[in-house]
Amino acid sequence: MQVSVVRENSADEDMHHGPRSRFATEGNIFSSEGNLVLDKKFESELNPEEQPFTKSLTLILAFLLHVGLECFAFGIQEDVISITSLFFGIIIHKFIVTFSIGMKLAQNHPRRWWIPVILISIVAAVNAIGGSIGIIIEDVNINQTGRDVSTSVLMSLSLGTFFYITFFEILAPEFFNHRNQFLKYLATLIGFIVIALQMIFAD
Repeated sequence: MQVSVVRENSADEDMHHGPRSRFATEGNIFSSEGNLVLDKKFESELNPEEQPFTKSLTLILAFLLHVGLECFAFGIQEDVISITSLFFGIIIHKFIVTFSIGMKLAQNHPRRWWIPVILISIVAAVNAIGGSIGIIIEDVNINQTGRDVSTSVLMSLSLGTFFYITFFEILAPEFFNHRNQFLKYLATLIGFIVIALQMIFAD
């Protein structure tokens, strides 16, 4: 059985003439004898403005989960040493990640500057909310075992979302663009070394 698929733009509409473009997809399936078994044509509309917004929304939702859980873990710290070390670690981490995400949002919405501003403002608000919830829970009488288990689970979720953002939303699109590959690898390596050294000396 042979399958022949042809994808083409419709003749009466061009991609550059409007915000929406119509695409036609034709599929033909032939038997081994060469007889036509199935002939179908599908038409769909694609809005090029929806894809960047969907990407930005997915990125921010994942980052919001990471931010909320991370600040929650900061809020439940008890001693001054833990609070201080975690505070400076979060400051360094937030500066780098927020800058990268801000650049990504600006690339996705070059003509709609207010979308990145609103999304970053929401992220800033979630920082305060997550920390406040952590402080409130810290004042509640919970045994140490339950507190340690809940903190470990939440930090694991936070790290998981951070890995997703780093590798799938930031690094992967950058390395698909083959310009300045060596500098990108070098910057990535230096970044990992800086964070690793910060974690070593924090202990």
